[in-house]
Amino acid sequence: MNVLLINGSMNSGADSLQDYLDRFADRRAEKGDEIRQESLAGKTINSCIGCYNCWLKTPGICCFKDDHTQILKSIVWADQVVWASPLSMGFVTSAVKNANDRMIPLLHPFLRMNGDRMGHYLRYESEFMSILLMEYSSELNNETFSIIADMYRRFALVATTEKDAEVMADETYNL
Repeated sequence: MNVLLINGSMNSGADSLQDYLDRFADRRAEKGDEIRQESLAGKTINSCIGCYNCWLKTPGICCFKDDHTQILKSIVWADQVVWASPLSMGFVTSAVKNANDRMIPLLHPFLRMNGDRMGHYLRYESEFMSILLMEYSSELNNETFSIIADMYRRFALVATTEKDAEVMADETYNL
């Protein structure tokens, strides 16, 4: 399985979230997975402006030429994408939110029924599973977790770093 780990921490140096992701990556690599890691710190990721050029004028290509282009290529490569983020003002970091919003080029504008919900057709053949991994801290109480989980539930499985990295790697391996 191809696993992409995206560190949404804004710290460019070593931090506890990066240490967690390194241990997660080591465990998954032991199981035979191919791992790529991306850090959003220091990257330029513009906010989506909702122009829909990526659907209408330049299908699959965003109007912004920034660091997100490489992230999209890595997402297409992946079978599983783990978005790791500390909390910033009670939510994922702005870099994670911007990167999530800018995933529209991976979709077609056309809709289809997906179970009991409408969903977009994927532009590329690869289908990936998203996991939002929030860094556990005193700021992450049940209410905050519930709000974020509700917002991300259609997009990703939501978990925290409260569990040991190796345990989380084992649990996500079996998904």
